[in-house]
Amino acid sequence: MTINGQQLVENSAGNRWWDADTATIDLTEGTHTITTAYFRGESGDPPVLSLMAEGPGIEKHALHAPSAFPAGLQDVDQPSIKDTDGKPILMHGFMEMPDRVHPHTAAIGYPEDIHVGMDLNNGSLLKLWKGEFLDVSTMWVGRGGGNLSLDEESALTFNGAPSLAFLDNRETAWPDSLQEQVSFDLQSYQFGEENQLILQYQVNDMQVEDQVAPHNGNRELLRTIHFSGGSSDNLYFRIAKGESISELPNGLFQINDKTYLINIGDETKGQTWVRRNGDVEELLVPITDIENATISYRYVW
Repeated sequence: MTINGQQLVENSAGNRWWDADTATIDLTEGTHTITTAYFRGESGDPPVLSLMAEGPGIEKHALHAPSAFPAGLQDVDQPSIKDTDGKPILMHGFMEMPDRVHPHTAAIGYPEDIHVGMDLNNGSLLKLWKGEFLDVSTMWVGRGGGNLSLDEESALTFNGAPSLAFLDNRETAWPDSLQEQVSFDLQSYQFGEENQLILQYQVNDMQVEDQVAPHNGNRELLRTIHFSGGSSDNLYFRIAKGESISELPNGLFQINDKTYLINIGDETKGQTWVRRNGDVEELLVPITDIENATISYRYVW
């Protein structure tokens, strides 16, 4: 390899693709000519060519095309999310769920190391997890792309169905996706003064403000939803779904034998009810007075 006619690297025929050679050169600002001559090695070896660069204030990075060097063979520093100085961070992407990959989602990472994934197509919570926020290397190494990558084993994963639905009666099955008569329009989202995520969306002619934030350190996640305008006839909100849901003596609801707990806020106490729907149970809240309806509850896990 030469730069501006000066030979820097000569990786001989006896070296294999994993035998990297390095050289250092001082470059002035501007355009430089880089020439790389190469040949196919021994029969059966994979065709691999890698050219990496780094410098003062410049992390080691690839100059070659992704197809020239398979991602699994690359020795690239793994990218990471920079410290956000105590502020939450939001990343868009695809999120894999048990039913399918949800394409329009957001992962919200809080400095308290408690995080949440939300579906921006219907306002539902998809995942909750603690610890490391995301592994972003899948977006940069090789061809990049891929789904938002997190520690799935430690995450609470829900089913991605909408949280709001219109039910003809108390026995009507909960829909897996937005109902035909329901429109969902995400209008805006921002972080409030206390780092809470505030989503504003419209469901039919009803305005919804949906807030999500850590509570009690990193031990709980608080969700508060306020409704205004529109019609609330036969409108319900589903807080939880599980194989079993039961109320404990302290007023908390345990989901799936304490996989996680739901702590109902004062605004919502006395309105919830648990119903059996096929082989699962659901914790529901009817929305009766749309002008003054507020639902508040906390996930504890």
